[in-house]
Amino acid sequence: IADVAALAATDPAFHEAVVRKTGIPPRFARRIAEGVAAPGHAYDARLAHGGGLYIYSPGAATGTGKSLAAGHVAAEMVRRGQSARMASEPVVAARLQAAMGDPESSVLDVINAMATVDMLVIDDLGKQKVSEWYLSMLFAIVDERDKRNKPTLYTSQYSLDKMKEIWAKANPETAEAIASRIEGNNTPVEIAGPDLRRV
Repeated sequence: IADVAALAATDPAFHEAVVRKTGIPPRFARRIAEGVAAPGHAYDARLAHGGGLYIYSPGAATGTGKSLAAGHVAAEMVRRGQSARMASEPVVAARLQAAMGDPESSVLDVINAMATVDMLVIDDLGKQKVSEWYLSMLFAIVDERDKRNKPTLYTSQYSLDKMKEIWAKANPETAEAIASRIEGNNTPVEIAGPDLRRV
């Protein structure tokens, strides 16, 4: 692991390959490998002790650099020789749904993979249509990571209070349980600014 960390820190091509393997979108992986600064919060020492970050934009703004900031944090974990995985919430939901019909896998396998990676980034929280079943799966992931003291990073257009309102439409008790765990173990980080995709 130390050798991986050393290579990731000194070899840009190797670093980019490792970062891409985490699921960081290629356009972010390239910018991170080239040393483009994060638009918001960088690696936080809190992450090393199981805490996470909840990165959101005021007024549900888009394109403010939340995902790029999350990618920087995940890349920093890779540089330090730890494992990281980044996926948008719809991709997380799709993996869970696909596992239900896969004889070679199971929903438990997907949850376990997400629960055990050193850092999990769930990008674009609030983009998945919420059903009671999906909400229970999200709770399982959040709860398992909380129990294992694994840092999780969330990005969203919405504040956590707004996300709780959205989740509550499917199940108020589960919504409260998820929000409680996220709020108790994640530092909120607000990133404001123009839509960088249009600048």
